[in-house]
Amino acid sequence: MKRYNITPVKRDFSWGEMHILALGERGRGRHEAIIPYHADPAAPLLKVAQTKTGRPKIVADNESEGWSEGWLAVVSGAGYYTRGTYGTVYCCPVDKERIEVIASGHGAYGDAGRIGLWNVFLVTLPDHTFLKVRPAGGAHKIERYWLFFDTKEVHRIEKSEMDLFCEMKELDRPPEKFSDLVDLADLARGNIHHEA
Repeated sequence: MKRYNITPVKRDFSWGEMHILALGERGRGRHEAIIPYHADPAAPLLKVAQTKTGRPKIVADNESEGWSEGWLAVVSGAGYYTRGTYGTVYCCPVDKERIEVIASGHGAYGDAGRIGLWNVFLVTLPDHTFLKVRPAGGAHKIERYWLFFDTKEVHRIEKSEMDLFCEMKELDRPPEKFSDLVDLADLARGNIHHEA
């Protein structure tokens, strides 16, 4: 799979060091998910495999020979420090069965983690998929925006440009209201039932 926003780090543990992908934050009111990363940090194609204990890990996709359909992506609702705001990422209802949340974490603002909250997700998704990002901080501080995962690149589309983008790409415009979308946090928790 192609990669988007995947930045591994080398972390020291009491038993040694390891390359990982960290989602979220450590601390009170927060949750950090750690995914082992066993690929060259600049590998263009990646895939999800399983550790010996059945947890996800990231490895190089050497079988695709330079091209791959779909994306392995980190998407986040991180934004600005603002009391009572919730940052997350949404998908269109028609795409909920095509997107898999591999892992998720969350960060927060304030020492106790109770000022505001934001989610971050590691997902697999097919080409030609929209995601809507709602950064923490409120619409008066930071605009919501769309990501479109095309065949070769990911486009960031501002709300004011969405009609033009859909016209150029000959796409149906996705729903704009959050109530008409699916929160990836619900997909991660399994609160969305896939239709048979």
